[in-house]
Amino acid sequence: MAPPRKNNKNKKANSSASNAPAKKTVRASGKESVGRSWANILVKVLFTGLILSLFVLAYLDAWVMERFEGRKWQVPATVYARPLTLYEGLVIDMQTVVDELHAAGYQSGDTARAGAYRRNGSKLEIHRRGFDFHNGFSPARRIQLQFKGGRLRRLADPTGASSVRLEPVQIGTLHPRLHEARQLVSIEQVPQGLIDALLSTEDRDFYAHLGVSPKAIARAMRKNMHEGRVVQGGSTITQQLVKNFFLTGERSYGRKALEAVIAVLLELRTEKDDILEAYINEVFIAQDGSRAIHGFGLASAYLFSRPLRELDPHESALLVAMMKGPSYYNPLRHPERALERRNLVLAMMAEQGHLSQQQLANYSQKPLGVERRRRQKYHYSAYLDLVREQLRRDYSDDALSTQGLRIHTYLDPQWQWRAQKQLIDGIQRLSKRYGKKAEGVQGAAVVVDHSSGDVIAVAGGTDVYHGAYNRALNARRPIGSLVKPAIYLTALEKGYTLQTPISDEPLMVTYDNKKWQPQNFDRRSHTLADITGDEADHSVLEIPLYQALARSYNLAAVRLGTDVGISAVTDTLRRLGFEGRIPYLPAMLLGAVEMRPLDVAQIYATIANRGFYAPLQAIRNVTDETGQELLRYPLKMEQRIALGPVHMLDYSLQAVMHEGTGRSVARQFASNHRIAGKTGTSDDQRDSWFAGYDNGKTTAVWLGFDDNRPLPFTAAGGALPIWASVMRSHRGVLGAGPVPEGVNYLWVDQRSGALSRETCDGAIYLPFMEGTEPTEEAPCYKENTILHWFKTWFQ
Repeated sequence: MAPPRKNNKNKKANSSASNAPAKKTVRASGKESVGRSWANILVKVLFTGLILSLFVLAYLDAWVMERFEGRKWQVPATVYARPLTLYEGLVIDMQTVVDELHAAGYQSGDTARAGAYRRNGSKLEIHRRGFDFHNGFSPARRIQLQFKGGRLRRLADPTGASSVRLEPVQIGTLHPRLHEARQLVSIEQVPQGLIDALLSTEDRDFYAHLGVSPKAIARAMRKNMHEGRVVQGGSTITQQLVKNFFLTGERSYGRKALEAVIAVLLELRTEKDDILEAYINEVFIAQDGSRAIHGFGLASAYLFSRPLRELDPHESALLVAMMKGPSYYNPLRHPERALERRNLVLAMMAEQGHLSQQQLANYSQKPLGVERRRRQKYHYSAYLDLVREQLRRDYSDDALSTQGLRIHTYLDPQWQWRAQKQLIDGIQRLSKRYGKKAEGVQGAAVVVDHSSGDVIAVAGGTDVYHGAYNRALNARRPIGSLVKPAIYLTALEKGYTLQTPISDEPLMVTYDNKKWQPQNFDRRSHTLADITGDEADHSVLEIPLYQALARSYNLAAVRLGTDVGISAVTDTLRRLGFEGRIPYLPAMLLGAVEMRPLDVAQIYATIANRGFYAPLQAIRNVTDETGQELLRYPLKMEQRIALGPVHMLDYSLQAVMHEGTGRSVARQFASNHRIAGKTGTSDDQRDSWFAGYDNGKTTAVWLGFDDNRPLPFTAAGGALPIWASVMRSHRGVLGAGPVPEGVNYLWVDQRSGALSRETCDGAIYLPFMEGTEPTEEAPCYKENTILHWFKTWFQ
């Protein structure tokens, strides 16, 4: 009998019932497995992300610290003028000393603190700053000076010293970025007033946060969301430093996030004062022409001509105020805006408790204190170019821009200001006189102490700002008649005398199957009548050698040059110090050789120094930050020309000033002020030169157009007056120089060259080398000999 169907159904049901839980368990285990898989993946991703983040942060940290430390300690070389040494009897007036004090940033007023001076009649009290000279540190102290009759008559020093050196004027820095300048300061050199002003306006919680201020960020985010774009940063000082050091000026949330991360890393690895110091040296404050003024140190010198440490709170507040908008709040262009912003900074300082209400009122009433006229007076960019040129022989650009070197130079501020001013003023006078024909005339001047080869002043053009084209060092132009002293010196070395007759008649020179016919400037030849003024001498076609040079006759110079030889003249130029290219052409005898004003100064300095060659140099020595001497540039001297011939050449160059092409300025000098020199005008009147000297200084001046157009004036009408205006105020050693052994002065007849007497008509007093004296006697010489014999007999 078959079992009932119901029972089978029940079995199936029971079986299903018994199996159901097992099926549910299988489904639950699958879900848990999938969940665990995703969890494992997520953990791995997070772990991998964490590892990568740590690697990124580690890399970012190393990169940040390397960049920060490397750039933080890039200390550019600082360049100084020569120190002014004061002693009793020094030829100097009070105003000259005051001018140097101004250039060094001294202020007139209370001398209780260093960096100040006070005038009282003929007396001057100075509280001199301390300075690390190459032979040791000289501490700050007060000195008293008294002047009388253009001299320093009394010097009172608390140490009893007989002489006192004022700290040298800082003339610039050598920084790797040409159009960016800074003067680095340590945090110890920063006045508390500047720190208070900076933190009050830029970051009140600087010493409390870790590089990021949540309150400032929240405030900035609300503002940006309201505007729909990034318009406010809310950055801390650390973030601003990060932006300047490491990032671009891009405005985006991504850049802000990276900025915040780097700021925190920097705070974790660096002291607060180091960050603040770096910020103080980095921030952009002003623009001076093409030069960006970065850092408060240079900004203080730029606006106040004083070290940062000497600023009062209201002056510090002005510098901080300018950060908001360096151009908009420039006190030289917009003094009202700058004053309003400065007073706002002062009010914020008072609000933070850094100033009392009385101090706030007092400081708010003070003027801005910036002086446009004084600031513009002191520019040394042309001289700094020469310093760079000479330093690169011994130092790399990296060393000059990172090691904090101190470069001590021979620049004399008084001569530098005078050379630059007289060059600019002289060109302006020429522009007024000649109108459009002289529009755009440029020039250059170099002043040298020829006894040592020290370059004391360089003017590279009328544009005195940083980065301007320096014609004194870079303009190579034909020198015209400036070459003639080399021709005449060569002849004198070969036995010619100053009285040797030279023909100025026309001549034709043949070379390389070519013919060249030179001409005089006035396009005629000259006779003795042009010298004596006597018509009867027109038949005498030869003139004394020294007169041919004094009057710059071209035909006589070419004839003499071809007689002694172009090679010999070239050798003389080399011995005088010129190292550039000299073409082997007859036209070289009329100045077809290109030189820089610096090269011309070298040649004439050797002549002025009695034939002793001293290579021109701008640098005295190099020290480190502590004043320890690292490198000295010693005086080098070499006698290249015999004393006798160069003495006779000097006589001829003095004749240039009294009888020849330079006589128009001779009356501007004292009768016992020995001056000598030579004019030079190149072909087609494209260059106007004058090079000359007195007993102490040699100056070369060039004028011309940069595009080489002809000038509307000659050397006598252009460069010569500027040379005279530079040199005539020089209070150097007056009187004639010594007569070398082997040189004798004799009275000779200027027509015949025969021996004569002082009382004879036409007698001139000339130097002769022993063995070259005239032996023929003029009639007047014999008559005076008999008369002298009778006078002696009866006495």
